[in-house]
Amino acid sequence: MLVMVTWAVEESSLDDFKLNYEINLFAVMNIVKQVMPHLRSQGSGLILNVASFLAFTALVSNFTSYIGTKFALNGFTIALDHEVSKFGVRSVLVSPGSFRTKFLGGSNLRVAKNPIPEYKTKELEGYFNSVDGTQIGDSDKAALAFIKISQKDPKTLPSNIFFGSEL
Repeated sequence: MLVMVTWAVEESSLDDFKLNYEINLFAVMNIVKQVMPHLRSQGSGLILNVASFLAFTALVSNFTSYIGTKFALNGFTIALDHEVSKFGVRSVLVSPGSFRTKFLGGSNLRVAKNPIPEYKTKELEGYFNSVDGTQIGDSDKAALAFIKISQKDPKTLPSNIFFGSEL
């Protein structure tokens, strides 16, 4: 399940934030918890966590929840890398720019139930639906970049990797 939320903090409920953190952070933590015994016992491995360049720039208004989850994922990934590197396992954060997908609109887009006009949430929703599937990045090239990253010696990888047309 992918969820992209667009609402201002004032427009959201705590449950709205919890859903976003559940998907973008706690699900990742759960997967890592499940695979770590295997990676530790084999003495090697690479965990690639996917954030977003938005976590470092916050270029878009009304994305506080989403950006917060990706910023938290950054901290988790860096701390995890320190925790597991002694076992030959690396934890690396990949922060892509935007890529041509159907992620921005339709059922993936969650909007404020009670929008406040001053935040222009409805306009932002319209914008995302209009650009959905037309983003500048080539998602096939992004997939190849992930494959290339995963094939490198984990010891040579930086803790953060950024890529995309706007970066």
